[in-house]
Amino acid sequence: MKINFKFVACIVCAVIALVLVVSSFTIISPTQRGIMITLGKSGDTVLTPGLNVHIPLAQRVAKYDLTPKNIDLNFTPGQDAAVTLDMQSVACSLSVYWTYDESRLIDAVTRYSSASIKSLIEKNSLGAIKEVVGEYSIYDIVEKQGEVTTKVYNSLSNRLKDCPVVITNVTIGNWDWSAEFDAQIAATMAMTQQSKIAEQELAVTKQQVQKQVAEAEAAKQKAEIEAQMKVTVAEQ
Repeated sequence: MKINFKFVACIVCAVIALVLVVSSFTIISPTQRGIMITLGKSGDTVLTPGLNVHIPLAQRVAKYDLTPKNIDLNFTPGQDAAVTLDMQSVACSLSVYWTYDESRLIDAVTRYSSASIKSLIEKNSLGAIKEVVGEYSIYDIVEKQGEVTTKVYNSLSNRLKDCPVVITNVTIGNWDWSAEFDAQIAATMAMTQQSKIAEQELAVTKQQVQKQVAEAEAAKQKAEIEAQMKVTVAEQ
């Protein structure tokens, strides 16, 4: 069978042309924004959702998803733990929800990578936790968790104000502290329990004494009444 090289060449050229045509279009979804990269250099316009045309091989579209992403962090008691106002080492789990700042996407392309942004969020999250926890005693942290979380959110947002991201939410849980403080809590609870028992015993003793006093007073009054009655009968 004789191969028609001219026909094969035409087919190859048609396939290449089709691939180039298809690769010259990029679709950006409603939750995404894009930046045109031309020969390694970013453009100065943010591309909106829809069909975008670019030059194959020479250009590409870098897509950025604006839906919130989260980073989960776990801080354990020890060297990196936060220290309370009363010098207690505490730890916790922290979830940070963030997204790209659409108004600064060009900055995200030219100055940051996804890895560097993640590193900045993690580093500043630890700094925010340490800063806020240092304002409270360990007992206040348990009672004011909502307030602590709000302050951590504000601190982290301020620390990342120069980074092209927006912190959308922060959640904190699984508070933990040193074994020494656990022992201190146990001892305090034991002392409190003993104090309550002593108070209850004292209250019972007071009631018994009051009862005895009342009974004695009643007996005295009865005796006086009986004596008075005897005097009255004798006089009659």
